[in-house]
Amino acid sequence: MTRKLSHMAVAMILLWGGSAWAHARLTLAVPAADSVIAAGPAMVSLTFNEAVMVIACKVIDAAGQEVGGPAKAEGKTVQVQLKAGLGPGHYTVNYRVAGDDGHAMSGALSFTVQATKP
Repeated sequence: MTRKLSHMAVAMILLWGGSAWAHARLTLAVPAADSVIAAGPAMVSLTFNEAVMVIACKVIDAAGQEVGGPAKAEGKTVQVQLKAGLGPGHYTVNYRVAGDDGHAMSGALSFTVQATKP
């Protein structure tokens, strides 16, 4: 009986503690990572598996110039409004967020706006 209770206690700790040890992770990006799109998007949207606070989030072009406004977080989603008329080229989104547990997480993704053919 004692052994059975011991196993149950360990299982409960692992199940309960698992959520406390989990960190925010990116679950969806629009535009998608490594995508090639026909026209420049109006904004970049990053969705995480839990509510996050933005530490930093920038969208830059191939020349290293920032092409978006300040990032705004609402719940699980971070959005960056982009400059109007974003032209053809390669863009990188660099982000750093903190989840509910306070753990900071960073990452980067890129997308390409395709040049229009005459």
